[in-house]
Amino acid sequence: MQDHHWQLIAKQLKGELTPSEQQEWQDWLDKSETNQTQYEQAKVLWQTKSADSKLNDAEFLQHIQSDSAQVWQGILSQIDTPQRQHTSYAWIYKVAAMLAVTLGLAWTVLRHNTALLTGQTHFETTNFTDSTYLPDSTHVWLNKHTSISYGDFSGETREVTLDGEAFFEVTRDEQKPFIVKTNHAQIQVLGTSFNINSHGDLRNESLTVASGKVAYSTLQKPDQSIELVKNEHAILTSHTLLPVKTSMDPNFLAWKSGILLFENNDLDYVQKILSDYYDLEIIITDEDILSKRLTATFERMTAEESIQVICNLYGLQKTQQNNTITLAKK
Repeated sequence: MQDHHWQLIAKQLKGELTPSEQQEWQDWLDKSETNQTQYEQAKVLWQTKSADSKLNDAEFLQHIQSDSAQVWQGILSQIDTPQRQHTSYAWIYKVAAMLAVTLGLAWTVLRHNTALLTGQTHFETTNFTDSTYLPDSTHVWLNKHTSISYGDFSGETREVTLDGEAFFEVTRDEQKPFIVKTNHAQIQVLGTSFNINSHGDLRNESLTVASGKVAYSTLQKPDQSIELVKNEHAILTSHTLLPVKTSMDPNFLAWKSGILLFENNDLDYVQKILSDYYDLEIIITDEDILSKRLTATFERMTAEESIQVICNLYGLQKTQQNNTITLAKK
């Protein structure tokens, strides 16, 4: 693997990828199963090393197989090892490694260690996006601050619990429906792709279908669902008893694609989309500026680059305090 790819893996493990690097990272990860395996190995080794406070880097290299050692060397070439704190879970990693008969089995068991204790696998992100595969080969991309939990899909349904935002490419199985449950609703499909944005505090939960067909209902009234097909969008709020269909936002997958599309949109909408995408609070102070229109495509641009475009087009100047950026007339 080239040094640049090791650098991307290292920054992903530390949660330091920029928005432009996020897309480059995702493109590389999706390119081949070999790349995905390489990353999984690196992530498990990173977690394992973090869990064991007794081994230094040299000792750790002696305790892992040759393929793993090569991966660990790649990580070390880009970053310092994480600060290690001893936890009561360190023995899980050690036992799993002893029982693993192949490297592939080792990193699978280690990565999904919660399944050893509860029968449920828990996968979550913090300040970075990531993706994973479920037992049925369904591919899931998780936005920042998102978590999913799921079992082995051995029953009559394939059930996943979600808190946050994720895009699902569901493997079709007509005999076993795929169900996503949030804190407020559930989505049932056979095989499709869709984006669900749901947080525990029920702001506006939203569902957008990219392909196929889904049934969307509240947990309180699971038998009263609405049906959505490709390019349809629905929201659920604390004021609605059922999800309500609305117009689809073209930027619903910007967090995954790295591309923001504006087509004759007012700047009030633009500032909200940019704020959400860059995890900033962007405020345009002049009411007459908010009503002006923008048609543009921002592709894998940094916050600084996107804001500079707005400033240049509308004669604005930027001031920033912590996480708040204010744009005002010069």
